[in-house]
Formats: sequence, structure tokens, C-alpha cells
Amino acid sequence: MTHNQLNDQIHPAAEQAISALLRDFGEHPSKEFHARHAEAPWMQASVTKQRRPFGWHGMLMASLTLLLISLWFAAPSGFVAALSEFFGLYRAPSDTVESVSGPIIFPDSVATVAEAEALVGFDILTPAQLPPEIHSIEINVDGEQPDMFAHIHYLDAGNNARVSLTAKQGPLYLQIGATAEVEIVQVGNASAEYFQGGFINNGTVAVWNSNYPNKTLRWQVGDISYMLSSVNLSKQELINFALSLQ
Repeated sequence: MTHNQLNDQIHPAAEQAISALLRDFGEHPSKEFHARHAEAPWMQASVTKQRRPFGWHGMLMASLTLLLISLWFAAPSGFVAALSEFFGLYRAPSDTVESVSGPIIFPDSVATVAEAEALVGFDILTPAQLPPEIHSIEINVDGEQPDMFAHIHYLDAGNNARVSLTAKQGPLYLQIGATAEVEIVQVGNASAEYFQGGFINNGTVAVWNSNYPNKTLRWQVGDISYMLSSVNLSKQELINFALSLQ
């Protein structure tokens, strides 16, 4: 794990500002909100036994798990302390967190990026040119203002998500397991956080598995947070995809 040296320079005033930001972040999603996403295929323990491509729905849920679990925290002070290690990743106290159950409800689909931008209220970076293996895209919008998320899934010829992009105005905090390995990488002029793994549902708990093939890259451009997730791309391919966004 690469240490974020920038955080060695955080002053008390800055920490207080972060704490204030967290307090102003708004109401935390309810357990019912989390339950909508808990029974996704990738959340089942059996998923880790083999590596196979997922449809765009599976990729969407993989990215949402890391996101939605992250928003379920109780004490801003503890969260600020956890954030001191990274820019926007919250390391859970252990690799096991409470699981929830409930039906899967997928976000609403929209036809174009422009339509998604109108709903979320900000411009979304997209690739200048799509790679040849991308044949179509699927776009979803989730949440309510001021916490709305745009999800763009870049699909291959088999209608599987080659890579999925999540964008949100303001902070996008992600929860990871205690043993997750995080690397700080550069995406242009921005520092980004890269890691592999995810929480796998195991009955009443979800257990972090760093061998799970989903790879995540998270960074910010101005006040817009971006996250790329893929079970297909390598770390460098994720970085290259991020660099192509404009």
C-alpha cells in the first residue's frame, strides 16, 4: 500500500473543514436503500470461485456496492480519521461488515449523456473516442439531489460491461476492507486511488475479498468525483481510459 504523503501536511483547520463537510453531507441512505443492492450476483460468495464476464447490470452493482456501503457510517469524527490515509476511501475496522438483504431495484435508464447531465446538474467527462471493443453504452441515473449519481456502462459485442463509469458532484466516499491494498496513481494532474476487490455477501455479513477481480479507480476533476470499475481491464488500461475522458 502506498502512503499518501499529502495527508502528512493536513492542518487542524483543514481537518475541521473536512469534518464540517461530512456533517453537511446530508442524510445517510437508509438500510432499505442499501437493501435494494444487496442480492446482486457479485455479492454471492460463489462468485469468487470463477472469473467470468458480467453483464452491465452486474458491473453496475459491483460499482454501487463499494459506493453504497461507504455511505453507511455513523460517526463523522471516526470517518475523518479514516480519511486521513486516503483522499476518499474509508477503511473499515475489519474485513467483515454487516450485510443487508432485499430486492434488487436498478436505477432509471436514460437515453443520452446529455439527458443524464440535465438530471444530475453537471457536465460528465466521456471518452474522446471509444475503444473498438465498445459497441454501445447504457446510462443510468440514481439518487436524489443534491446526491445524484450518473452511471455509464460501456458494453462490448456481447452486451457485457467492459468498464463502468460513475460520476457525482461533490465527495464520493468509498468503503473498503481493512486489508485492502490501495495504490495512489496519477491520472493527468490528479492523484487517484486504485484498488482491487469487493465485499462478498455471506449471509448476515459481507466479507472483503481482495482476490475478487473487480478493479476500481477513483479521482476528482474540480468538484466532480469519478470512479471507474471493471473486471476486464488491467490497472493501466483503467488509467488509460480515465486519461481519455474529456
